[in-house]
Amino acid sequence: MQKIIERYLLKFDEIERLADGYIDSLPDSFDELITTVEAYLIDMYLEGFASVGYMLSDDVERQPDTNRMMSLLSAVIAGETLYDRLRGYYENNDAEGIKTVIDTEAHRMWATGADDRAKDGGAGAKQWITVGDNRVRDNHRYLEGVTIPVDADFYTPDGDMGKAPGMFGTAKNNANCRCILKYE
Repeated sequence: MQKIIERYLLKFDEIERLADGYIDSLPDSFDELITTVEAYLIDMYLEGFASVGYMLSDDVERQPDTNRMMSLLSAVIAGETLYDRLRGYYENNDAEGIKTVIDTEAHRMWATGADDRAKDGGAGAKQWITVGDNRVRDNHRYLEGVTIPVDADFYTPDGDMGKAPGMFGTAKNNANCRCILKYE
């Protein structure tokens, strides 16, 4: 499991470097921003999908659903799509806002890819794993090690619920989250 966490954090660092680069200089066009961000987010979904295959020792070749990935990119969350949120920040020259969206969406894509593979691969349970550093928020530290059925929701002490890290009902439990699940 430690290798999967390390692999996830390396991918997350790659996304962080991309987003940090936007602090210094935004792309010349919004289309350029979207093209780059989409490629990174699809890669995160695929990485989550592959990681759970390793976790489950699932040797069956499973192909991710391309339509599913694209629908995740265009999903409406809190009344806006990814593109709406990025456009607003881009037009306001708000690189920090863009960075937060990219980080949060990268995590959501990884977690969704992982969840899709777990269900496809027959996982029966999932366990919450934090990255274990001092940035882990209290609500997520509370969930460390909690194991539940794969289709069940996790509940935080503040009453929020979600299927996986990055899939809660409130932004305060999703934004900048780096937790993952171990599937069995």
